[in-house]
Amino acid sequence: MMKRICRVITLAAFAAIPAVASAQPPLVMVFREKPPYSYVEQGRQKGFLLERTRHIVEKAGLTATFEVLPTKRIFAELEANQRPICTFGWYKNRDRERYAKFTQPIHLDRPHILLASSRSLPAIKPHKSLKSLLSDPSLTLAVVDGTSYGPELDAMIGRFAGRVEKGLVSPQLVARKVAGNRADFMFMDQDDYEYLLATNSEFANEGLVRVEFPDLPPGLRRYILCSKSVDNDVIARLNGAIARLPLVDKTR
Repeated sequence: MMKRICRVITLAAFAAIPAVASAQPPLVMVFREKPPYSYVEQGRQKGFLLERTRHIVEKAGLTATFEVLPTKRIFAELEANQRPICTFGWYKNRDRERYAKFTQPIHLDRPHILLASSRSLPAIKPHKSLKSLLSDPSLTLAVVDGTSYGPELDAMIGRFAGRVEKGLVSPQLVARKVAGNRADFMFMDQDDYEYLLATNSEFANEGLVRVEFPDLPPGLRRYILCSKSVDNDVIARLNGAIARLPLVDKTR
């Protein structure tokens, strides 16, 4: 009888080992203030991509704590790799691939749009392509510093013949700079732009003009990025959950 009890206890102990081994500590998931993708409003974390990421984490059988950090701090922490952290909603480029692990894409953007100040429109309209516009040394482009507009657009901005005005601010504040004629034009996500118009109706009358060019790059994929110290099993579980979701909400 005693041998049987010992055998049952031993089997129970072995059965418990996989559960303990598979247990994962909560992911530290950091994000930037970028409405409507991810933001904090009256103490509540919101945003359609933040909610999608929560859903992915849950479907992966993981838990996570979500905290907001400035963009440059996020990438400094990823590169330093002093703790296992993840972040979401970013484009893939060669520099980031050097120090971060990427999941499969979680969202597909629509193409960026170009917004110009009404005062600058006479100088912009004669250009029939984005390539032509970016060869004009008389213009000033406003950008969000410390972020990426995607590899193709980043490269085009890098070759811009005019002046690039950088700011550690939100796209909405960059739009105010253009509307206030402190820069000639900017690039903006369509979701950012629609959020801007929906929450700041005065922008419709502030002199921002949407300009179309045939050679604007197509929309890009956004990913979850993790520091190198995040276990590969975590990445695999996130990818398994991502595979069961559509890449983009067709209603957006």
